[in-house]
Amino acid sequence: MRSGPIDLDFDPNQLFQQGINLLNQEKYSESKIAFDKLLGHFSKNTDLLNIVGFINMQLNLFNESIEVYSLSLNIKPNQLEALFNRAIVFSKLKKYKLSITDYESILKIDSQNIGSLINLSAIYEDLGEFDKALIEINKAIMLNPKNHTLLANRGNIKQSIFDYLGAYEDYSLALKLSPNNPDLYISMGNVHKQLKNFDKAEDAFLKAININPESNAARYNYSLFLLYQKRYDKGWDYCEHRDFEKKSIGFLNNIKNIIDFDQKKNILIWTEQGIGDQILYSSIFSDLKSYKNITVALDKRLISIYERSFSFLKFLDIKKIVNPENQYDLQIPIGSLGKYFRNAINKFKSQPKFFLKTDAAKVEVIKQKFFQSGRKKIGLAW
Repeated sequence: MRSGPIDLDFDPNQLFQQGINLLNQEKYSESKIAFDKLLGHFSKNTDLLNIVGFINMQLNLFNESIEVYSLSLNIKPNQLEALFNRAIVFSKLKKYKLSITDYESILKIDSQNIGSLINLSAIYEDLGEFDKALIEINKAIMLNPKNHTLLANRGNIKQSIFDYLGAYEDYSLALKLSPNNPDLYISMGNVHKQLKNFDKAEDAFLKAININPESNAARYNYSLFLLYQKRYDKGWDYCEHRDFEKKSIGFLNNIKNIIDFDQKKNILIWTEQGIGDQILYSSIFSDLKSYKNITVALDKRLISIYERSFSFLKFLDIKKIVNPENQYDLQIPIGSLGKYFRNAINKFKSQPKFFLKTDAAKVEVIKQKFFQSGRKKIGLAW
């Protein structure tokens, strides 16, 4: 880096090298201080702008990152790296149209930019535009036909459009290139499951587990297969290896995991999954009537209807748990209830068909407002 004006109270070359050293050590906050200072004096330097844009991206300062990359591109258009990184940041902010525009700009300059083709395909896949996703991943595969990851990506897209035979072919090609890849065996297991090749599906899941016994993904996907086959006892055991979305629940590590339900203990059930799964697993709550000391921590949007439907349980907002170790003896994630209450086919017979109670007053208001005209009514649920 060239020296700055004489009146600078620091050596810009020395500060630049210091910033680079910190960046290489992934000390992004410290590195940002150095480069922000440099940028204050060399605001038109695109190299500095791009470095700061990258640092902001690593610090999840996405809006700041876009601002800096945009300044750099205004000074010097068609910088492939700046366009590529800005496209990544746009995607993180779910500004997919802007991300697509940047990738298309790159491909106009360099039609064989494989990274842009891969990322563009992934965006279209996220948007559910699978035809476009296939077009872009096919272009990438033409450039690198021996890349097992690209073949697996195409297999995933084909699964999304229910082309299971096509997905099987892609995973088979990928496995020839990477024969000890547990993720590929997981994908193959899921394809065989859809094709009703159950023995082959089980073999694939077990191969994935044998290759990487520590893989939670392999054991969890195997658990879904076992539960699909109604092999509940073994299936729920493997399901314990799912990756919990613990959110802010790290403090639960101080509470013992439940081993068996004890009516004398204070038990906390917490939801580690999305709101749809919370409703699904709450079908088990009717089995908890005989337990007097159970609290369920869940999404606050469900509390009122759950208090009305399950008056024998206590409910609270999962984001407002305070000092749980002082209140509860045992804890269990909601997805583990099946291990105790749905571990055999006959256990499902006790499950009520209807378990959520509506607000009678609100129902009456809705009836008066919408059900007098005799016209058809359409309800939407998220």
